[in-house]
Amino acid sequence: MSSGDSPLPAEPGNPRSGMDGFVGRLRSLQTMGILCDVFLKGAEEAAAGIPCHRIVLSAHSTYFLTMFTSDYKESADRDIQLRNIDSRTLTELVTYAYTLDIAVAEENVEPLLVAALFLDFAPVVRMCWDFLESRLNASNCLRVQCLAGMHHNPRLAEKAHIYILQNFVRVAKTQDFLLINPEKIMELLASDNLFVETEDQVFEAVHRWIDYDRAGRTAHLTDVLQSVRTAFLGLTCHEKYFLDLVDFLTNSGPGNVSNYWSAETVATRRRPREYFEFQTVIVCVGGYDGERSLSTVDVFSPSTATVWRLANLPALLTGCGVAVLDGHSLFVCGGRTFPSRSRDGVSDVRRYDATANQWVDCAKTNIERYDGCTATLNGRIYTAGGYQEHGNAPMTFVEVYDPQTNGWQFVAELPFGLSKFAMVACGDRLYTFGGVSAVGSSHAVFSYDPAADVWSRLADMPTARSGCAGCVGPSGLIYVVGGNVTENARCVEAFNPAANQWVQKANMVRERSGAGAACVDGKVYVLGGNDSSDSGDSDSEDSDSEDSDSEDSDSIEVYDESSDRWTLHECRLPEVKHFFGCAVMKLKKDQKPVKSS
Repeated sequence: MSSGDSPLPAEPGNPRSGMDGFVGRLRSLQTMGILCDVFLKGAEEAAAGIPCHRIVLSAHSTYFLTMFTSDYKESADRDIQLRNIDSRTLTELVTYAYTLDIAVAEENVEPLLVAALFLDFAPVVRMCWDFLESRLNASNCLRVQCLAGMHHNPRLAEKAHIYILQNFVRVAKTQDFLLINPEKIMELLASDNLFVETEDQVFEAVHRWIDYDRAGRTAHLTDVLQSVRTAFLGLTCHEKYFLDLVDFLTNSGPGNVSNYWSAETVATRRRPREYFEFQTVIVCVGGYDGERSLSTVDVFSPSTATVWRLANLPALLTGCGVAVLDGHSLFVCGGRTFPSRSRDGVSDVRRYDATANQWVDCAKTNIERYDGCTATLNGRIYTAGGYQEHGNAPMTFVEVYDPQTNGWQFVAELPFGLSKFAMVACGDRLYTFGGVSAVGSSHAVFSYDPAADVWSRLADMPTARSGCAGCVGPSGLIYVVGGNVTENARCVEAFNPAANQWVQKANMVRERSGAGAACVDGKVYVLGGNDSSDSGDSDSEDSDSEDSDSEDSDSIEVYDESSDRWTLHECRLPEVKHFFGCAVMKLKKDQKPVKSS
């Protein structure tokens, strides 16, 4: 046969590398069934299998290498059926064997992982584990922990376990939680490190779990109930608890009764959990008061309606970003000092040490930045956009911090340069809203997928704005508030990530630009900011000082989602400030306040 008679497609002009050409032609042989010597079938009976070459499968998989080089019957069979792998998953793995390309997604990661483990496709196994780790959330963490335990990935199993403990309240509201076995719920409830603010949250979770299958779970009631720290229950939950207890004692044998009242179990029910000592607070770090940058760190506790201060930052900073790891490790990234001889950004990163009430230096970012954004996603810190030097255009650079390596590395850049925008972590994505672009205030919205390292554009905000703030609300909507808005700086819009749609919400009481936003205990709070809608569109010498007559930038507003209503809170920040870092974290209830300086 001459080269012109070849059944393979002709090589394209300006071919890529020789290896790419080889892989492409090998894939063509497979799809056309040329020289294929084995046909694979999935669990479903099929008239025809997937045409393959034994040598290609053996090069990827020790499972197939052993099969084809042994004395087993399958070594000579033309048709091989793998009854524990569905046809779709098997097709994806065969395609990977010929192209080294596979799309791991939520809907296929579990069957793909199990099949890749069985067939020993090691690179695919690693991709699946990495995907599950990067997408760890309240809805899947129990399932991921189970998978990791079953398939011998102790590192991921431990990471998922820690995630469950630290996000117990949200995890307990998922369907997976209702399906866990008695041993698992008792393991969780026995932990002193269960991240709950009150024991009532534990009791309510137990009630949901029991009510899901009361007939089948009544036998486990004593074991589960004695894991509840009854000494710390509120009055209402205490009454419900003892009604359950009376019901249990009425129907239990003497052995169970004596076990319930044993000295060991009574002592356990009286031992406080570690996080009873903590309260959820909103911290406002650094900022600008209309005349100068600030080093103050203000704390607002919604539950106690109090405001106090932590130790000052080592430097005056405005336009800095903040993020919280593990609920109580506060990091401050970048920023700048103004007025000063230099108006450039910094690469400094500092962490607040709550035990010593002081700041410690961490690994610096790769580049300097200010007026960018910082957020936490999947146990890592992302910092994006902003300015590097005064007078330059907004940057596209994005960096991620891994606490395990204490290092920063670049990831996919923003689609275009942005500063003074809002960035929020929601589910397994980062979302950016508005900001200053090269042409002014933007209404663009982008999402970042860390598993694919890709930014995607979503539905634009109805209102272009910069200097806005954002947070995830109680129902999962992302609220974007205030900013530099042409007509109404009290404007609030909510984004539904699942539907990629926007909803208009009630206006705030005050106009605010450069404010902070956070959600605590089902309420959205907006703190500080500047009440002038003129600020923030440029980085001119005057852009930081033209709003110095703000009267309301120390006020706090609270939003009730059920009534769609904003009200001014009784508390105020210790001083006016805007363009500060804002985050939610846990602090010990006995944290010593620092007097205003």
